[in-house]
Amino acid sequence: MQEPERTARAGPPRAAPVTTDRSGPPTASRPAVTARSIVIGIALIPVNAYWLMVMDVEKHVGVVTKMSMFYNSVGLLFALCLLNMLLRKLRPSIAFRGTELLVIYSIVTLATAIGGIDMMEALVPTMGHAFRFATPENDWEEIIHPVLPRLLTVSDPYTLRGIYEGGRSLYTPEAVLPWLRPGLIWCGFTVVLAWVMLCSNVIVRRRWIQDERLTFPLARLPIEMAAGQQSLFKSRTMWYGFAIAAVIDLLGGLHELYPVVPYLEIRAYQGRRIFTGLPWSAVGNVELGFPPFIVGIGYLLPSAMLFSCVFFYIMTRLQLVSLAAVGGLDPRLPYLKEQTFGAYIGIAALVFWNGRGYWRQVWRRALGKSSELSDEDEPLKYRTCLIGGALGLIALIAFSVSAGMTVSFATVFFVLYFLICLALTRLRAELGPPAHDLPDASPVEITALLPGTQGADRHSLAVNMLYRWFNRGNRNHPMPVQLEAFKMVEQEPACGPRLAHGLTLAGAISTLASVWAILHIFYARGAATAKLRGESIGFGNGSYNMLYRWIEAPLGPDWSALSFILGAAAVTLLLNGARISWAWWPLPPVGYVLQGGWMMRHMWFGLFIAWIAKVSILRYGGLEKYRQALPFFLGLIIGEFVVSGFWSILAIVWQIPIWSFWS
Repeated sequence: MQEPERTARAGPPRAAPVTTDRSGPPTASRPAVTARSIVIGIALIPVNAYWLMVMDVEKHVGVVTKMSMFYNSVGLLFALCLLNMLLRKLRPSIAFRGTELLVIYSIVTLATAIGGIDMMEALVPTMGHAFRFATPENDWEEIIHPVLPRLLTVSDPYTLRGIYEGGRSLYTPEAVLPWLRPGLIWCGFTVVLAWVMLCSNVIVRRRWIQDERLTFPLARLPIEMAAGQQSLFKSRTMWYGFAIAAVIDLLGGLHELYPVVPYLEIRAYQGRRIFTGLPWSAVGNVELGFPPFIVGIGYLLPSAMLFSCVFFYIMTRLQLVSLAAVGGLDPRLPYLKEQTFGAYIGIAALVFWNGRGYWRQVWRRALGKSSELSDEDEPLKYRTCLIGGALGLIALIAFSVSAGMTVSFATVFFVLYFLICLALTRLRAELGPPAHDLPDASPVEITALLPGTQGADRHSLAVNMLYRWFNRGNRNHPMPVQLEAFKMVEQEPACGPRLAHGLTLAGAISTLASVWAILHIFYARGAATAKLRGESIGFGNGSYNMLYRWIEAPLGPDWSALSFILGAAAVTLLLNGARISWAWWPLPPVGYVLQGGWMMRHMWFGLFIAWIAKVSILRYGGLEKYRQALPFFLGLIIGEFVVSGFWSILAIVWQIPIWSFWS
């Protein structure tokens, strides 16, 4: 986390600036963000929702939304770019502009984020699980049922039997009506969440995109694809990278169908027990997978960020080894999840502190006072964002109170939640990791863990647990996607308002489409049958067992966890100070943020390879060779994502096993 001048001085080498393709009719007759681009993007949402639920919930192989960059969106953009090149030759008047392609990409990406494994996919299992699986043994009927808000859950036995056993149709009144009221309430709740995120993004947009000029690595690929229809797709270097990744995944897919076909096993999630004796066995399984897309995305990241990620991953493993060597200590040590949460809070604190002058000018502008800032070119006026965001936050707190939370509990929860949202968005803007997460240390756990559950209001705990569906891992998160959409169209400042409206509409429709798609699959297949390989049952069990422990085995304040949270926040601040003070300091704090999650263990080796490649090219070839090699690494991403998307479509159409390039 650097000050603006620091970022400009020490940031990674940048390739030549890219702009979205502006060919076609003049801007006056066809604005950058056209109605047709929004309509096409929104029309694709239901199709995308169904595809997503089949991949994540039914087949649960190579889960799309465990990654930061979604391969369905990249595959769609690739297909649109090829179609557009054909239109340029046959019907130039109807060809898409580059910005239009990016709008479609952004809408589909946002819909995927909202519908993903750590958002809407977990909602439906939360709504009915406690009533379907209550037994005399688990005592949920006596302990949990009385504290659950009935307006937000589904308890009808016939309805629940339908979704958990399957073999029924969603499209009957008796199937639809029990879900209608709670489903619409939760969809409205999600729209308000996304609205507050959008208001926050508009406020930080200028600071991060124009003033600090953060790199937004995950936005680089779609920008290059949309702008490079006459250059990137004619680059032999890009097609070399594409071919390597495509061949690897074609062989993998064929091996899945015909095991006799050889393939190259370089996937993540393939852990090996290298160390068998204590204390080194505390490292656990070591994953040495390096899928091409991780190497490709890693090449886009700043070198210092790559080194920081690998360094802190190794240091985390050494912490485990050291504790195992000592033995007999708190088994929760070194509190990695709590450290991760504290690091996120530290990043959020830096955002507020480093930008304090900017926030003051935003506030003055919103109040109509003299300000150094102008919001004429912003997607929304600053006053609209501040008032709209505040009203959205108040609405969320009021909703929680009406569901059973106390005002103080709800306020603390949403303050922590949006601090995490802000930090995560900053992480994506500055580092852009292939994956990120915040496992089992989200505001849901922290608001119950730190003050303890002794004497806590049971209804507050119940609503808190219900919020776990959008808090569990924070892997697919809408807020970074919204800001990346603004980044991708920054060359067209006048298009911001229309894009903001399109993203708002897309968010609302994607919530409805996601609930429809998952209910369709549950009624057809059965959420509790072997026909689904997803985490529906496990997610429900984990959530309600947690609530049962909170109520039946209450604990006092966890001072140890609090100390590690505060310590991690302090470490984050110190790392930032060192990065600003010493030009040679190689460890920016964003690498520390990722060290305690699930995902770093799956991608650390691929990032290590990307770091070696990038440093070597810059050292021995300079900036010119870095730019020349860039299309190759973009090709690695495109090739893997396109072929993987091809296999996923075949798996749905022909009902064949699907190859997972990722897990």
